[in-house]
Amino acid sequence: MSSNTVFSAFSFLGFLICAIPLYWHLEAANVGVCLFIAWTALGCLISSVNSIVWRNNVENIAPVWCDISGRLLLGVSVALPAASLCITRRLHAITSLSLTGKQHQLAVDLLIGLGIPVLQMILAYVVQMHRFDIFEGVGCWIPISNNPLSFVLVYTWPIMISVVSAWFGVISLYRFVQGRREVNSIVASTASLHRARYIRLVILACADVVATIPLTSYATYTWARSESYQQWAGWAAVHNHFSFVGQYPAAHWRANHQMATRVELVRWLNVVAAISFLLVFGFADGALRHYRMVLMFIARCLRITRHERKKRRRSAPPERPPQDSNPKKGQAHVEYLDTAPGSTLSLEEQDRASNTTTGRKSSTLGE
Repeated sequence: MSSNTVFSAFSFLGFLICAIPLYWHLEAANVGVCLFIAWTALGCLISSVNSIVWRNNVENIAPVWCDISGRLLLGVSVALPAASLCITRRLHAITSLSLTGKQHQLAVDLLIGLGIPVLQMILAYVVQMHRFDIFEGVGCWIPISNNPLSFVLVYTWPIMISVVSAWFGVISLYRFVQGRREVNSIVASTASLHRARYIRLVILACADVVATIPLTSYATYTWARSESYQQWAGWAAVHNHFSFVGQYPAAHWRANHQMATRVELVRWLNVVAAISFLLVFGFADGALRHYRMVLMFIARCLRITRHERKKRRRSAPPERPPQDSNPKKGQAHVEYLDTAPGSTLSLEEQDRASNTTTGRKSSTLGE
């Protein structure tokens, strides 16, 4: 089994892991967790589809899909830290006893979890070299020029957001430990939030921060030290051949160790986020209930399918044995008008039928 097949399977499983319990978190009205689930599921689904479609080719068979999916994957890299920031910001508001109205919280969370990724996707166009690249086994990729402006508009956003999220998380943990009684009373009085869910939120946010900061820092460092790093040459120079589509076979981009590390690191980050979500929320009662419902639905569909197949086999008319076109010796197959169509008579039955017919004819002549 190739590494690309393993990634396709894990990425699709990551999509299912996040998408199935989404309704449970919508009921809890936790915007940060819902945004984290939605962005992670979207990244896993797009990566899985791309790895399957461009498994052994680099053909430009879906240019519109590449324009959309490449831009969304670029936004996912910022959206996951932004969703974690929404979670830690809410935890900080609970521990600091400064909860605001639901509408205000919803507006701020959407501004962070949706507004920042969309803004980053728009600003990335400034430093985008050409339309898109296609990597064999990976799929569509938005090419960003390697210059100082790219670090300001694209590369450093996940690091800065994760640092702010880590600051909120550390303060929340400190206040939770120091004023545990007060925090527990607030958590108990908050709708759809209990102590176990609160701890899970803290763990998920901390796990994302711990994973994002070192990985994005390493990726930013490799981009800065790469040979393609150059000064900003202006809008016209960067967008000179914007309609160009780069096509890179696996043997080409995997031979470049720096490029291979960067590509694999970025696309596996969504799978790691899905696994982190499973470890934190996947074994909660609500999530297990929704996983069980989906499995029961699939089992019911399979059972119905098997039942329909058996029913069709039982209701199907029995197959008639094929008639022998070459009768055996001593037998003749003749059809008569006064017998059923398609029936066959042996030699004795034919003589008996012939005598009966002759007698009928004689009696008719006699009359």
